[in-house]
Amino acid sequence: MTGIMVQPIRRTAKLAIWPVIAEVVLLNMVLIFIVCSVQPIRDAGVIHDKVQSTGTLSAGEQEIKEHILEVVADHHVGPVFAGAAAIIFGLLLLSATNTAVIGMISIQYAMSRNRELPARFSWLNGYGVPYYALLVAILVPLAVTLLAQDLAMLASLYAIGVVGAIIINLGSCAHNPKLDIRSWERKAMWAIAGVLAAVWITLATNLVALAFIAGMLGVGMMLRFVTQRVPVPARVPAAAAVAGDKLPPLLPFDPGK
Repeated sequence: MTGIMVQPIRRTAKLAIWPVIAEVVLLNMVLIFIVCSVQPIRDAGVIHDKVQSTGTLSAGEQEIKEHILEVVADHHVGPVFAGAAAIIFGLLLLSATNTAVIGMISIQYAMSRNRELPARFSWLNGYGVPYYALLVAILVPLAVTLLAQDLAMLASLYAIGVVGAIIINLGSCAHNPKLDIRSWERKAMWAIAGVLAAVWITLATNLVALAFIAGMLGVGMMLRFVTQRVPVPARVPAAAAVAGDKLPPLLPFDPGK
């Protein structure tokens, strides 16, 4: 949606934000209605308490925990509807994965062009895609998914990364004195960033999530440190070099003329 935010930003930003607000508000209202209305999801609190106390779940409880939407659809409608719902949500997740991969490729390419990552991350393949960035965007999330023990761990890794990114984004915009925003907008950004920072601190109490985000930031900063200290040779195109050999000799400079 932010792709349509062109000048004038104050007008076109509204075209992007209203559909997003509608989506978030309406879908969350539907989700809240489901959570408050069906018994299997009410059991989630009991399951959470049991995991905290014993660390084990029965097969039925594990099924609810890992496949809650499918379990609810099967319980209230039927197995055919549950299977269709699982397929639809799976396709939605694949679409979200595709969006995330494209976003990671774009960020790595832009950072490479700005000398924040090695130049190899901006090398393009025959289809115009940065292939080193593509490999990282696919292999790193795949490795994280394979190493994570369950959905709860994946959710904690996702939460600490997303909340941290939003804090950095809002804080950077609020801190930038050259950004043309109103005073109340800058204060609102600081306030929201402060609330999210408190949320981030609570997420960081999960040591696995904290180690994950620290490792990601550490590797990124190390690559940036090395990249900015490696000299980049200036390449002169062969055609320009040949053309330069054929230029007429320079005439002596006479300051009196």
